[in-house]
Amino acid sequence: MRDVLGDLGGGEVVGVQAEADLLRVAHDRAGQAVAQVVRGLGLAATERAVDPHEHTVHGIHSGMADKGAEVTELDLRDDRVAARVHAVGLRAYRVEADLIGFDGIPALGESVARMRALPLRWLGVAAPDPVAFLAYTDDDVVDVDRLCVDPDWFRRGLARALLTALLERTTGDVVVSTGAANTPAITLYERAGFTRTGTVSPVAGLTIATFRLQRG
Repeated sequence: MRDVLGDLGGGEVVGVQAEADLLRVAHDRAGQAVAQVVRGLGLAATERAVDPHEHTVHGIHSGMADKGAEVTELDLRDDRVAARVHAVGLRAYRVEADLIGFDGIPALGESVARMRALPLRWLGVAAPDPVAFLAYTDDDVVDVDRLCVDPDWFRRGLARALLTALLERTTGDVVVSTGAANTPAITLYERAGFTRTGTVSPVAGLTIATFRLQRG
């Protein structure tokens, strides 16, 4: 879980991922605290423009997703893929920062090289280059590190499609975190069956909500 701060984004932004002991180390102490509580912030940004009451088809918001958006594994060893994933993350996190009123999200200062070095598995939706992605670890629990959708691709159910694909490909409990003010992301997790497990404030001005999906 990364969204404590997640390598942010991730799962859980704080929470996306939320168990603090699973969060990554940031560049400095303040960044580290945030990173350990904010994983998953990107997800909120991903669904920021989605109306929770928007018509859905089989649980997926209308748009590209219900037309058969294909979720595949991404290989960040490919320079073009890595560069695009990095760009999508920056765009999504900027929206997230505005949404929760906090501009210290670690991923906003993360280089492509540092992102590629993270021990994460990556899923994405491409058109044809990645326009949305989810990164996670799968050890004792599945920890969503980050979930981001390019703002130009909001309102197409891509975050939900990625989360659904993750649940289909894994079997353990799933943890994630996001900004407590990120209502769209919280709605997404709760509709997927996640239970809120807590709220933490790693640094002044930032409150993170953590979630867990029990399976088995």
